[in-house]
Amino acid sequence: MSGNEQLFAQFTNLFSDMKHDYSKRRPARFFCGTPANGATCDDSVDKYTTWAFPKLSGPKNDLVLDMLNKVQCLTPDGHGGQTRTRLALAMHTMRGKRGDYIASAIRQKYAEGCDFRVDYGLIGFHTKQILGAVTPRGRIPLRSTGLDYHPDDDFDLNMDGEDDVILDYYTHQKYLVVQGTYNGHPNTNMVLTGSSNWASLGTAEDEVFFTIQGRTNAKRYLANFNNFWNSGRFSRNAYTTTYTDFKVARMERQADGSYKKVYVTVRRPVTTVERDPYRAGGRFWEGD
Repeated sequence: MSGNEQLFAQFTNLFSDMKHDYSKRRPARFFCGTPANGATCDDSVDKYTTWAFPKLSGPKNDLVLDMLNKVQCLTPDGHGGQTRTRLALAMHTMRGKRGDYIASAIRQKYAEGCDFRVDYGLIGFHTKQILGAVTPRGRIPLRSTGLDYHPDDDFDLNMDGEDDVILDYYTHQKYLVVQGTYNGHPNTNMVLTGSSNWASLGTAEDEVFFTIQGRTNAKRYLANFNNFWNSGRFSRNAYTTTYTDFKVARMERQADGSYKKVYVTVRRPVTTVERDPYRAGGRFWEGD
């Protein structure tokens, strides 16, 4: 963003305001540097836009739903055919009531014809049921980076045989790549990123929601997404495995002293329910 003085000043102003550490919730902020139309910020045309939370959200006023509603899945190509908008979501966690209604909106976009792929680190049990339900086009492509290579980690040393570290690896990324028609603009290449999870607390605390326009930026994020998506080492089929039921590669020593790569299935029964109580706050940041 070299040279974008207005956007820099807006972030500096946000930082200065946050330094007060107000005891009461402050209004959410929306800014984009200098708006392309000279008046109001618009994520479909401005190079960068920023929402700074907290901003209490629900099914009728959620920014994620607003974005998904702007996506047109099928666009006439002028030759009697149609082009599909491509969406790729890498999300650390989706759960709770907010995760449920966002999952429903994602599945709706897939049913409308969008090529939508979802890669998550953690997901609520009910959220996954909604996201993975069958649509007229089948199930939405779904993979997870939640992997537990050591299902017997007993880090608290009480020797109870319980796994104290549920996941050894998972994505902490939070981004959505949009390639297609967005808010009436065909050939859009946009990335939504930031710190906000698609769960209840994702908009209730100090979080940032940031959009970037541009083909090069979208390609970079998509390359990162595909690096996880196409790798059996970094992700797994979320429909056929749990995070402790997947194949891992190990080097095993052979009788002649050489080593051979073998694939071993890690397997253990798992319950994937993560509760998401809607509460936050505390005297210090550790309690937020």
